[in-house]
Amino acid sequence: MAAIGNIVFVPFLAEGSQAKVRPALILEDLGGDRYVLSYGSSQKVDVSAPPKGEVVISDLEDMMDCGLIRATRFDLGVRTVMYLGRNQRIAGDLPKHKYSQLYRAALHNGLLKAS
Repeated sequence: MAAIGNIVFVPFLAEGSQAKVRPALILEDLGGDRYVLSYGSSQKVDVSAPPKGEVVISDLEDMMDCGLIRATRFDLGVRTVMYLGRNQRIAGDLPKHKYSQLYRAALHNGLLKAS
C-alpha cells in the first residue's frame, strides 16, 4: 500500500501528447486510494542549487533508494490527485535526509504553514 514519501511510476498526460510513465512522489494520502502526487522530471535538474520549491535526488545511493535511474527533481508546485490501486508497485522511498528539503519545498509552495 502506498504511503507519503514513496516514489511510484504513473502515467503522465501532457496536453497534446501521448501518456508517458514518470516517477512521482507521494505527498498526501486523501483516503480511498486517492493521493496527491508531485511528478518527477530528469530535465533541468539543478544539483548545485535546487530551487526552493523542489526536492532533488541526484546522489547515486539516493537514486537507488528511490528506484530512479537518473537525477530527478520533484517540483511541489506541480501536483495532481490520482487513484493508486492497492497493488501499486512502490519503486522506492524518499531518503530520510531529504525530508528537510521536502519540508522547505512544501513551505515554499504553501502546502504547510511554518510553526
